[in-house]
Formats: sequence, structure tokens, C-alpha cells
Amino acid sequence: MIKFSLEEISYTVDGELFGKNTLIEEISINSKNIKKNRNFLFIAVKGEKKDGHDYIKEAIYMGAKAIISEKIIKFSIPYILVSSTKNAICRITKKILHKTGIKIIAITGSSGKTSVKEISNFILKNEKKSIATKKNFNNKIGIFLSVLRIKKNHKIIILEIGANHFKEILEIRKFISPNIVVINNIHHSHILGFKNISGVAKAKSEILKNLSKDTKVVLNADSANLQKWKKYLKNKKVFMFSIKKKSDFFAKKIKISQFSINFVLYVKNKKYTVFIPIIGGLHSVSNVLAAVAICYLCDVKMQKIIFYLRYLKPVPNRLFPIFLKKKFLILDDTYNANFESVISSLDVLNRFSRKKIFIFGDMKELGEYKYILHKKIGMYLLKKNINLVFTLGKLSNLVSMWHKNGMHFTKREELLKNLLIKLKNFSNFVILIKGSRKMKMEKIVEFLKNWIQNE
Repeated sequence: MIKFSLEEISYTVDGELFGKNTLIEEISINSKNIKKNRNFLFIAVKGEKKDGHDYIKEAIYMGAKAIISEKIIKFSIPYILVSSTKNAICRITKKILHKTGIKIIAITGSSGKTSVKEISNFILKNEKKSIATKKNFNNKIGIFLSVLRIKKNHKIIILEIGANHFKEILEIRKFISPNIVVINNIHHSHILGFKNISGVAKAKSEILKNLSKDTKVVLNADSANLQKWKKYLKNKKVFMFSIKKKSDFFAKKIKISQFSINFVLYVKNKKYTVFIPIIGGLHSVSNVLAAVAICYLCDVKMQKIIFYLRYLKPVPNRLFPIFLKKKFLILDDTYNANFESVISSLDVLNRFSRKKIFIFGDMKELGEYKYILHKKIGMYLLKKNINLVFTLGKLSNLVSMWHKNGMHFTKREELLKNLLIKLKNFSNFVILIKGSRKMKMEKIVEFLKNWIQNE
């Protein structure tokens, strides 16, 4: 982390410093992460479930040398009093980004954000010393934690930016000034907070507001929302990627096999043969194109980009393959689910020649679209050669009810009990497991891994 004095931090957060000035080497919002051999600043942030102010005593015991708090502290330790610790972390984030002068890449969209970020960082960390948000830390606090990891040798930070309500991205944009922004796609995600897909597009467009004239914008040319964003793109450097039509970065002759993808990539009237060793579909190609655009705009030569793509590794919980005892394959797609991503994953599952099983949990935050979108997935299944469908939750029965071998459950234990009975008759199978984050479908993945390994 970049070092600061308490006085400098106090000025940055518009707070009042009590006690002596000291040099801060590390910052944490989790008292358990504090170490005594470093000059740690603990920021007491109030979250939905826990209030950091309740852990100030523990933070001091763990070795914190100073505190930022919304309340007066009675302990004999330097502290900064502020009106809002959440605002304080935003101000510190802005200060670190400004002080380091690091290039900022901001990625948003309904799905594929993490994949685009991971692919980009896989290339840029080797070529340009990049750092990226861990996992899916894509809100204010997640971005703050990512920025704290910046070191002197880092040249680029790749930030994934999510939202489930209006003005969330706009609030984040107040303390980051990106050099490159990307909107990967617009899907039926977090509809509950945005009312409809037009609302999703409007919310994601917040990343385009008040950009500097030098900011480069990367957009999906296959999106139906380009016209809506035109007003933000005047005098901007805009770059398009597509799997359907000619663009700045576009793919043709796409060939998708069970375990890899090949296509011809066109950039600046030059073509390149691309091989990607991952399980995926057309959505995967689109994600790769977005990442290629990012790396190209960061001055990585195309030959090197193509080279790195040959060594891509799957992203955990995103169609992540788990091979067990040679004959068994689990596709762990449990990170989240929206209508479009489920359709894409079913297309991937359908390509396998072995027995195919689909285990699906409810899609959340769909508002008034929750019934129709679950029903549409069920109807889409009729076009696919899936051998067995198990669903879990309150809505996903609208999926399994369409399938002749469909079974629905409201309890995970009952689903697993019945699944094991069925699996004893299957000698060679692939299981796709998918559902919204709140459904915790990864627990099914872990159960099956243990069961198969012990069989």
C-alpha cells in the first residue's frame, strides 16, 4: 500500500485528528486482518450486518495504531473523527488513485464482467504490471480494498463495477476517473432494482457520464442499446467489439467444441487465428473480444495477446470444469444466473456427447419478470437433448415442469438424495450446476465432489 501520514489522511477525509501524527503503512476495515508489525489504520465501517465501531477495541488489541471513526473514541490511540466512514473510504480511494497516477480500467455490464477482468489481467499483469479486483469485489468497499493493494510497481488497475440499483455506478464514478471504460453487455440482471432491461441499460450507462475527453470507451456492438448511449459518446474515442458484424474487434469462423474455442479475429484490417482452451460458448468469445480490446488499448502487441489466449484458464464458478474419475464432469457455473447466461450455459451443456444433467436454482431479483423468464428457460430446454433436470427453490419448478425427466425440490437435501439414486444408473455424465448467488448452488458442487471421490 502507498504510505500516508495521519495528518494527510485527516485532510483527505475532511476529518478531525485527535492524538499525534503517525505514518500509516496499511489500512483495514476488518479487525482480524490487522498485524502488529505494521502501522495499521482501522476504519470502522457500518455494514448491513455488522458495525465496525463494535470492533474498535479488538482492532486496537490486534495492533491498530490509529482509527477512523464516526464516534468519539475513549481509548488512548490517535483517531480521526468523521461524519461518515463510508465517505472516508471513497475519499481515500480517490487519493490513492490520484497519488499513484495508475491507469484505471473500469468494466461493467450484466454478466461476464469477472471473466473480462480475469482475461485482461492474465495478459496485462505479465506485460504491464497490472492489478485487478479480487473475485467479484465490485462495489464501493470492494473497489476500496482493491485500491489498497496497489504497490509502486503497478501500472494498471482493472476494476470490476457492479450495480443493483440506480446511481450506484454514478456514486463510484465520483472517486474514480477511468482511462478505459467497458460495458460488456446488457441482460436481464437485477431487474428488481431497475424495473426492466431498459433500466439496466440506463444504470450501466452511468459509467459513461462525465468522462474526460481522453477516456477510451469499449462497447459491445451487438448490444441493442448503443443508440441510447450516443449522447454520452460525443467527441469520445469509442471502440466496438462484435461476434456478429464488422467492428474494431470482431470474430468470424467461430468453432466451438466441447473443450475449446477457435475463431478468426479481425483487428485493424488484420486477421489472427485464435485458440482458447476453455469450455464455453458464443458469450465466451464476446468476453474474449472485450478483453482483447482492453489489452490492445493498453499497447500490448496483438501477437502477444494471441499467445496469452492460448494459455487461458477457466474462471472459478463460471463454467469451471471439475473432472472426477475421468468419466464424470461437473460444470460449476454457480456464481450467478440471469436469463441470458442460463441460455448460454445450456447451449454449452448440449454440446457434450455424454449423459447430460442440469441442476438449476432460482434466478433472483427479476421483479415482475420472474415467472415468464423461468418459464422461457423451461421451454428452451425442450430444444435441447438434456437427460435429467433437477430444480431447487420457489420458482424453478417452472423450468423442470417442461421436461419429461424433470424433478423439483424446495430443499437441497431432498434434491441430493434423489440425485444420488439417479446417478447410480449413469456411468458417464456431465452435470451443469447453475443458479443465483443466494441459492448457494456451490454447496451442491462440493457435495458431489466428495460423493464421487468416495464412490
